[in-house]
Amino acid sequence: MLHKGTVILEREKLLLIRFKIEDAYDNNWYNDYEVIKYLYYKIHSIIEIIRQVLTEWISQYDYKNFYRWAIAVKESNTVVRSIGTVKIDDNLNMLSIRYCISKNYWYKGITLEAFSILIKFFILII
Repeated sequence: MLHKGTVILEREKLLLIRFKIEDAYDNNWYNDYEVIKYLYYKIHSIIEIIRQVLTEWISQYDYKNFYRWAIAVKESNTVVRSIGTVKIDDNLNMLSIRYCISKNYWYKGITLEAFSILIKFFILII
């Protein structure tokens, strides 16, 4: 795999961009059990925990094999959560993707469009 890292990706309605620490203050990140009940971490009710998560992700953007995007809706310039890899196996040219979308944006085609962007991106670098 020819790794490119978390680069800006764009499609009709979405931008996949790097997180900024300011994104921690967006209410799409916390206090919604339905959004995170299947994830490995507990509900984010404290801004400092969210800041720590984002700080960790941001610190890894220099690595070409790190892929974690903020999903931003172009029309409103709103970050509606995240999508990125959780496991990469270069020997098999295989990876796993995890996403999390704010409940206010469920059933609007955002996840489908985000996955479409990433499938095309990863096919090009394999």
